[in-house]
Amino acid sequence: MDKSYVPPFDFSKHLHIFGRFLNCNFVWIMDLWLIWMLAALLLFLVEIFTPGFAAACLSIGCLFSCVLAAVAPDTLNWQIGLFVVGSLLSFIFVRPFALKVLSRRAERKGGYKSNMESLIGREATVVEMIPAEDVGRVKIDGDEWQAVLAREDDNEPRRDIQVGEKVIIVSYDSIILTVKTKKSETPTA
Repeated sequence: MDKSYVPPFDFSKHLHIFGRFLNCNFVWIMDLWLIWMLAALLLFLVEIFTPGFAAACLSIGCLFSCVLAAVAPDTLNWQIGLFVVGSLLSFIFVRPFALKVLSRRAERKGGYKSNMESLIGREATVVEMIPAEDVGRVKIDGDEWQAVLAREDDNEPRRDIQVGEKVIIVSYDSIILTVKTKKSETPTA
């Protein structure tokens, strides 16, 4: 390498402690603004796989430092300070706003339903008779579940639900589904 080459920003004068520890000279190929930009992009990629908008706030701090490094490359201490301040400000102002927007979007879509909650309101087929006061089995999406008949307030006596009948899932308790009979709609003449 040519001895006359001087990198645009020589980290060795700021990181001389590490240079002595590692017994090497720091020669950087990339400019510091590019390092901040790559850190910001990496943190945005991390944010894709993590909830809570925390990595994105750190990425915003990196972007602030990237701008400062592009304008004034010899200000490493100021860049680190701006990273800290930018990250804190984005945690204080941007993160609550982003979380509020994301929660509203989830509410508009009907909220997030997982596992058992997603079964409520769906139709299942009885595969083992459900006695009026005992447990039977239903099948939904290829999975069999234990099921009991829901208690209804109307005056009709509860009856056993036979194999092959369609039922609606109304709730669950642990791993036992509570179902009600599907009212057949008969056309009136």
